[in-house]
This record gives sequence, C-alpha cells and structure tokens, in this order.
Amino acid sequence: MTPSSFDYFLRHEELVVLPPEHLSPSGISAAMRDELNARGVFGREWLDTFDRCFGLAWSRLDELHRHSALDWFPPRLQHVCVVRRGGGLAPVRPYFEPFHRMAWLVEESDFDLERSSIEFGVAQLLLVARMGVAQQVAPAYVQNLSYWMLRSDAELEDFRVGCSRSVRPDAEAAGVFGELAARSASMFHAQLRPPQKDAGERMLSVPDTGLVVAEGLYPELQQGAQRCAAVVQSVATDYYAQFGQPDADAVSGLARWLVEERPRVVVTGGRDGRVLWSPNSAESLEETRAALGPLSRKGAESVRDDLAVCGRVCRDFVESLADAEALPEPDEEHADQDGLSYMHLTEKEVAYNLDEKGMRRRLEPAPPYERLMLAARTAHEWAHLATEAGWVDVPEPRQAEVEVAVAALASAFQRVLEEASQDLRHFAAPSFERADPCRDAGLPVAARELAEFALSRVEDFQSNLLARRYLEDGEIETYVRNNLRSHSGEFRPEQGFHLLARYLYEQQYLRFSSVVDPWRYLVRTTWFRQELIDPGFVTEEAARQVSTALGGVLDLYSVDERRFSAGQGSAP
Repeated sequence: MTPSSFDYFLRHEELVVLPPEHLSPSGISAAMRDELNARGVFGREWLDTFDRCFGLAWSRLDELHRHSALDWFPPRLQHVCVVRRGGGLAPVRPYFEPFHRMAWLVEESDFDLERSSIEFGVAQLLLVARMGVAQQVAPAYVQNLSYWMLRSDAELEDFRVGCSRSVRPDAEAAGVFGELAARSASMFHAQLRPPQKDAGERMLSVPDTGLVVAEGLYPELQQGAQRCAAVVQSVATDYYAQFGQPDADAVSGLARWLVEERPRVVVTGGRDGRVLWSPNSAESLEETRAALGPLSRKGAESVRDDLAVCGRVCRDFVESLADAEALPEPDEEHADQDGLSYMHLTEKEVAYNLDEKGMRRRLEPAPPYERLMLAARTAHEWAHLATEAGWVDVPEPRQAEVEVAVAALASAFQRVLEEASQDLRHFAAPSFERADPCRDAGLPVAARELAEFALSRVEDFQSNLLARRYLEDGEIETYVRNNLRSHSGEFRPEQGFHLLARYLYEQQYLRFSSVVDPWRYLVRTTWFRQELIDPGFVTEEAARQVSTALGGVLDLYSVDERRFSAGQGSAP
C-alpha cells in the first residue's frame, strides 16, 4: 500500500480505521504508525497503549480458546474503527459496523490512560470481538464474564479503575460488567473452572456463556444483564435524539433539489416501498414535498447527498451504454427489493428507500463508509442487468479455454479430496449431492461439484468486473471489504469442503482492492486456518492451488466493449 492509500482509512475525522492488513498480534504496523504520527492523528503514547492492549487481547483470547473452544473463539484481525469525539453531536452511530461483520468499533478514549486503563482497553477489544461474532450488543457483556476466571485480582482492579475513568457513553455498562466480574470467584465454567461436586448449593447454567452459577447468584446476574441492556438502549436513544424533530424547511429544500436537479434515482418509502418521487414524473414542488414526508435537517442533508451519489452512478452507467433499451427488464429472481439501493421492478431504475428496514435515513446522517457502499451497490445493480444481458462474459474466441480452466479447477479440488483422510471424506459425504467422496471412485464427481459450487456466484464477479468502472477507488474498496468475511456458523461442520470453495471465491474480490497479499488477508481476518487447515480439510499448498485455478477461470471473463459508447464505460 502506498502512503497515499492511507487516505482511504483516514478519510473521516470522526472515525479512523486501522485495517487488518496493517495489524498483527503485536498491534499496528510500523508503516501505519509512521503515517498516523506524520498526520498527527494519534500521539505516540496512545499508539503504544493500543499496541499493548491489542497484544494482550490477542494472547488472552488465544489462551481462552485453547482452554474452552466451545465458548471462546480464536483471535483474528478485523478493521479496528476508532471513534474520535470532539464537541457537539455524537459522531458515529453506536455499535456500528462500517464493514459488515468485519469491524470492531472502539473509542479513542479506550486507549488513553487518563480516561481508561490497560485492562479496560483489553476488555473493550474482547467485548467488540464478541459483539462481532454474536452480532448482539448487550448479551456480549455476560458472555465475556468467564474471561475473568483466568485473570488476577490486580488485573480486575485495574479494569475497575478504567471503568471509573471512562468517558464512553456506555461507561455505566462497563461498570456493571466490572461489578459482575468481581463476583467471578463465585462462578464456574465447565472447562475454565469446573464446579465443585460438594458445592452445597444448587447450580444453574447461564445460556450461551458456559457459566454455571449458584442459584442465589443467578438473579444478580440477570439484573446485571438487564442493566447492561438498558444502558445500551439508552446510548442508542440519546444518539438518535440529538438530530431533533422533523424540519419542514429541510424537507422543502430536499424537494426543491429533486425537482430542479432530477437525479436519476427513484425515491421510495414505507414498508411497501411505494414510489414517492421519480425522475420521470412531473410532480410539482408542493407535491414532491408532501410525498417525501418528515425528515430532520441532518437527515434531509444526508438523503440529498445519498441521492446525488446514486444519481451520479446511474447517469454514468446509462450514458455509457450504446443501447440502453437492450438491457433486460429486472425480475424478482435477480432484483431484491431492499438494500442500500435496489433495481425497482416496475420503474427499471435504481431505487432508494427512505424507510429502508434497519436504517433511519429520515433522521440521522449516513455513517462513515455507508455512502461509499451505497455507490457500489448502485453500480452493482446496473451491472447485474448487463451481466444478465450477456455483456460481461467469456468472449467467443476464448470459449474453448473455459472447459480447460474449469477442469483445472476441478482437478485442484480433486487433489484436496484425495489428500483428506478417509474419515474426513466420510464425514463430509452428506454435504455432496451427486457423489460419495469417501469412495475414491466418487472423487472426480465430487470435485466437479465443488468447482460448480465455487462458481455458483460468478454473476456477482461478472457484475463487479463492470461495476468498478463507474466507482471511485474508495467505493470499490468499501464494497470488497464488505464482501469477504468469516462464514463461521453459516456452514454445517460436514460442509468444510464447500466452505473452502466459498472462501476462495470471495478471496477473488480482493483483486479489486488495495490489499497487497490476498492470502494473508483471507487467513488472518477469518478462521480459515482453524476451520479448514487445522482439521485437515485442506493443506495451505492445496488451497493456494485451488485459489490460483479459480482465478484462472475468472480471468477469462471480460466486458463486451461493443455494448458501450466510445470513451464511456471503458476499462480503467
């Protein structure tokens, strides 16, 4: 990564991203430290504290996993997103993931020893790691309680000192966690601290934690969990409350902009996604204002910026086409009617829903990196139509190479199956539809099935191949970082070979990013090694060969330049 590439991770003053390719078990890379120092983003003392906390969190998580693999996961690298608070409005939505299931949100103050402590910083890293796995906030506090069974009294006291210093908006929850942690001596865990047989009191299991506690302590644990949940809810309520009430002037301003600028994007709303405004309609300013409904000032400003980005991408795409009418009609199979943006089935335009499920576009400004992902999603929606039309495919002169390349991919998978033990192939047999990989005679069929599974989402790759032409570097970068993540728990244990195929396919997206070492990124941000290499599903060498063979198939695809006007939509 060149020094200028750091701009992507430092583009938002309120949120600094420490990317996984610049992290290791000992903390931040020398190159990124130098860049942060040069820009005055964090002081040297802060960086040293972060590194110390990160290293301790890594080693302790590794220890916990070795002692209790059922309740603790191995350490891995993610995007560590550091919230920087100035004065005024809270800068970032609480517990937000800028990169889906690939981001840990922490506070700058967590690693400032005047407002924290070493053990507090470590605990926060372990907490967000748990949140990322569970995709839940409040329950993570209780799920991490067994962590303190391997910690000393001095370490717990340092954590509680950090709780008292913390200025986090959810500092009260950390304090509750500290109170519960102080009772850890009265808690037990099947692997970390087995309960005594002669405990003399009825013991109760705490769901999803591995904890076993005395019946008398259980209500206190429940009350603590409820207090944590109340704090989390309060933090979210306070965040949204800062944006105030609906602003009629802001709605009028947005309506006027739509009528005058007419961005090429349909605005929808409500649970049914009804059309509120279309660039092809002739609604007046008053009609548009009435159709939009209530928005806060910040919400209206953000929506306008969102629509401007969508409009830019849509305009650039459609104007690049030699014959826009040749695009196929969108259909329900390929056009989900939700998401950051989506291809509207009847309007045949990209739509933006003001009331998108799980979002509060009418109220809050788009959080960091979301608008970049919105642009990427918009381009991807148009590119899918072009892919369905056959405009991104293997050119006719290279069609003969497809069979050879797919055969090479199947051969690479066959090596994987042949190197796996008979017991492992027998274990995986139920996951195959057409072959029994525990029998050598079934290996070629099973290998072809894996090759087909690896390529089952090739339309997404084809769409990316075209979509990237209409995107700025940061937009395609954000798309990639949202589309390669851990799939732990999404595949059944016997589906290890299929999980391998999915990971190695998604790894191919990294060719569109600034990631220099795709293999390292894959292995260190997911549990690829722990789930696939260590159990014997694949060796590193064989996995790399599959990745190379898969890349060889995808390399055959290209955009049919005849479908685009000269000088527009051309390859970068």
